[in-house]
Amino acid sequence: MQTQNQTYHYSSESLNTSLREPAVSSPVNPKRAVFENLARLGTALSSSVRLELLELLAQGERGVDELATMTGASVANTSQHLQKLKQVGLIVGRKEASS
Repeated sequence: MQTQNQTYHYSSESLNTSLREPAVSSPVNPKRAVFENLARLGTALSSSVRLELLELLAQGERGVDELATMTGASVANTSQHLQKLKQVGLIVGRKEASS
């Protein structure tokens, strides 16, 4: 995805293993935060396209355009899938100025 001469690169190399804390912890069920995190992760992994993107990113850092070409998806669709993976901490992204 290119925005104002910047290219985004995604990678699974710096996997974020910390789980986000819920906004409100349930005093009734202390495992609720674990269940909520597992549900978010399950949702992120429920797409075959996202699984394919993870497999490609496990091989090395790639840009959105390259990932879109490799998966046969549009750049916009690929970008949306990457954002979902990024939201749950499975991948990280970085911006790079284009020349």
